[in-house]
Amino acid sequence: VDDAVAEGPHTAAVCVYPKFVPFIRSLQREEPGRYPRTLRIATVVNFPLGRDPLDQVVALTNQAVKDGADEIDMVIDYALLKQSLAEGKASAEAAVKAVRAACPQETVLLKVIIESGELQTPELITAACDAALAGGADYLKTSTGKVKVNATPEAAEVMLRRIAGYHAAHPGCRRVGFKAAGGVKTPEQARQYLDLAAECLYGSCQQRHRVDA
Repeated sequence: VDDAVAEGPHTAAVCVYPKFVPFIRSLQREEPGRYPRTLRIATVVNFPLGRDPLDQVVALTNQAVKDGADEIDMVIDYALLKQSLAEGKASAEAAVKAVRAACPQETVLLKVIIESGELQTPELITAACDAALAGGADYLKTSTGKVKVNATPEAAEVMLRRIAGYHAAHPGCRRVGFKAAGGVKTPEQARQYLDLAAECLYGSCQQRHRVDA
């Protein structure tokens, strides 16, 4: 948390395991000058494999929201998607919808991690994106950072073009963001993803794009 607020402007959010959400919120209450409320608190569910029972995932989400989480990062069952595209896509969409229902749309962002480095192919990445978008995701996120291959420009382009397609097909809908996570180590790499987002989405919704080491 100290690293997140060490320099200005501070990072968009600090991501912690659910059990630490109350602690971060207490820091913001007790030392608002050092830990401003503008620093959002993100937490993870169905992490990192995406294979937890859905009722447990929803219960954990409900508790995290109650504890003060501003953002929920959920992992879909990417292994099932690799085994069966149709079954995996349906399962992912249902899971995202269930978690979305536990996240108040006005106050809590839902980021869906598709683990693009494990899916690998444009077909599977596209299916994962479409399931997340149909389920109500606010962000598509590449990776957990827990696998060998994390964010790549190739996967990012597929994801960004699915977002662009969603916006085109649903004018006036919510604006969906993109987050490249894992493996982004330099300002030059971060700029590459931001430039790609601007190209694919014609410069729109720049406040909804993030990068994460």
